[in-house]
Amino acid sequence: MKLINIRILTGVTLIAVCYSTLVAKELSFADAVLLSNNTAATGLTQSFSNIEAADVDGDGDMDIVISQASPASKIVWLENDGGDFVDFPRIFIDTAIQSVKAIQLVDLDNDGDVDVVGVDKVADQLLWLENQNAGQTWTKYVIETGVSVNSASDLSIADIDADGDLDVVVAANTVSTLYWYENGGAAASWMKQDTGIVTAGNVSAVATGDLTLDGAIDIVYGTESGSPYIKIVGNQNGDGSSWISSTVATGTAASIVDIQLADLDLDGLAEIYFHETNFRLDQLTYSPSTFSWSSVPIIASGVYGKTSFADMDNDGDLDILVGNSNNL
Repeated sequence: MKLINIRILTGVTLIAVCYSTLVAKELSFADAVLLSNNTAATGLTQSFSNIEAADVDGDGDMDIVISQASPASKIVWLENDGGDFVDFPRIFIDTAIQSVKAIQLVDLDNDGDVDVVGVDKVADQLLWLENQNAGQTWTKYVIETGVSVNSASDLSIADIDADGDLDVVVAANTVSTLYWYENGGAAASWMKQDTGIVTAGNVSAVATGDLTLDGAIDIVYGTESGSPYIKIVGNQNGDGSSWISSTVATGTAASIVDIQLADLDLDGLAEIYFHETNFRLDQLTYSPSTFSWSSVPIIASGVYGKTSFADMDNDGDLDILVGNSNNL
């Protein structure tokens, strides 16, 4: 019988202050089992593709949302009952997805609760699952379907055009153009926007954030073909109307399966965290003095899948939630 283990890496940040500048930044992590149980208790089986944390039911603590890609694709949320996950309180958000490969938890329609946005790689769909009744019921909407989201394997959500609502970027694996989807307001309407960037290989992972500290949301993507690239696509005008691409690093494996941005060392600059198919989790850190990125492994082996960040232990810093395809 398989065990389901959800693990967190609890971050400890060491910061030295010199001439009002944060320097000598180091990160260390402690591995903790958050929950463990057999598959019959959760209603899940194998091949977990995502794990995300948010207050789904609005009760003030962090719940966990898991998506399963196969053999029966589904999205489930596990309720945090005062810090106790052992009994797996759970609600199925959706079981009619063919192969969900990525999810994000955000308030997409600005109604005060956490929704789920996901991509179905087999159905070629970008989906919005609206949270209703404190996570007890959900309504599914199709934001986009067809060629521009073909074999979509990842997505990221941010206010690309700085108009006050959340837009979506999709990693469409068989498409060589990078698109983003403009939210017309409260998720009531959507418009596909072309960045004009021809990607260097099939895009397998994507993330968004202000990497240049100019107030604009940029895009980071990774590829799975050839020598995999990690590239930054800069939002030049701050409204998503003009973009420029630059290479950050090349991977060491055949494919980059996940990219996330987080400022774990609290220096004001986001680091890039990426998974590869050689079971590594790496951190890319930018040096303003040398205008370059350096890479160090966070986990050298044994991890394959998605990563997310949340303050799971309420100690004021971000922890890393990691997993592989069968164990979280």
